[in-house]
Amino acid sequence: EAVSDTEEKFTDDMNARAFELGMRDTRYVNASGYGDEKSYTTAFDTALLCAELAKFDGLLGKYMTSWRDVVRNGQTELVNENRLVKDYEGIIGFKAGFTEDSGACIAIGAKRGNTTFIAVIFGAKDKEERFKTAKELLHKGFTEYQITEPFFSGQYLKPLEVKRGTTHAVEIEANRLRSVVLNKNKTEDLTTVMVLPKYVTAPIKKGQILGYVTFFVGDTFIYETPLTAKSDVTKQTFNNAFKTLLLNLLK
Repeated sequence: EAVSDTEEKFTDDMNARAFELGMRDTRYVNASGYGDEKSYTTAFDTALLCAELAKFDGLLGKYMTSWRDVVRNGQTELVNENRLVKDYEGIIGFKAGFTEDSGACIAIGAKRGNTTFIAVIFGAKDKEERFKTAKELLHKGFTEYQITEPFFSGQYLKPLEVKRGTTHAVEIEANRLRSVVLNKNKTEDLTTVMVLPKYVTAPIKKGQILGYVTFFVGDTFIYETPLTAKSDVTKQTFNNAFKTLLLNLLK
């Protein structure tokens, strides 16, 4: 209520933010996010939410990783349902819980070095199963996968021919490449495919998408990033052509 005046408005804000984060299979109907058959989410969407929460580790970390605390001058004890905060290496959060409808659940994240993995378990038969499965998933991530930045040399980006322009070519550049998480045994299978036309026709705007660089592991698509024009190229007109011809004659 302090944030959005009413719980209903706050719930609307929750749904709007979830959509912004890409949580397309989530719907909240109250501020707590559960306890109503009309609400729903998925493990994947919850992982997206946790990935966003991980960005605020400095603010939220001490709350999500505390095992025990007291309030009301020591009259009430609070114990974290997520017991992994006591001894799991690198743990950063997030939440464990249980309802009759969803079973035993946990969303857990851990960071080691510059790598963070998140595991989400829904519908476990009991608390022990959820902890065991979550730890197995995190272990698999840290031991079998690594962060890899696809290699793409700017030397491959030759100027692209421009027709009907004031210049005959335009330089191109790749948007920022992002890292991907790959199985350690498959990093050598990472391949790059560049897709560009033989030429483009003016006018061209700086930043205009002219092609793509696509990355694969074997036959599996990983992601693609646009190739864009580094500068404007105006369309050739009679006046421009005449002016260019005159300047050449004067030389």
